Amino acid sequence: MTILHFLIIVLLFGIGLAIPLRLNYLRYFYNFEKEINEYLQKSNLKLLEQHSPSGLDWDNAPFPKEKWIKPAVFFIEGTHLSQSKYYIINTSSEISLWLKVEIYALQGTKLHFRKSPQKLAPRSAQELKNQSTSPCPACSYPIVASDQFCPDCGIRLF
Repeated sequence: MTILHFLIIVLLFGIGLAIPLRLNYLRYFYNFEKEINEYLQKSNLKLLEQHSPSGLDWDNAPFPKEKWIKPAVFFIEGTHLSQSKYYIINTSSEISLWLKVEIYALQGTKLHFRKSPQKLAPRSAQELKNQSTSPCPACSYPIVASDQFCPDCGIRLF
């Protein structure tokens, strides 16, 4: 084995080790505060709190919850070439934002900000008086026969 072969093996080993280290650093140790503050400054908002979503937060999330083990790929989270990380950001103007961070091994990191959907207060008895209602199939909000869209989740009704 020549020195060239040895250097190629060391280089490939180094690249193979650097990619998972970078992914795991961004996933578990980097908190994206700089990027969050830049976005909030552009939107004229002030940060009150940021945290990772818990189980109940996913009920009202603008992003679908990802599975821990992806079905088409038999790799456990953290071992393949892309990862996602989520934050909930509460601002001073009572706007709640979700941040999805997509971390790619061979590309850059992509940030997706979305406003958290607002839940409407239940319709009053006065508003529902003498009208037949049924629950929305998506969110269980009371739907009146004249509604074409659910006032709460926006689903189109037929």
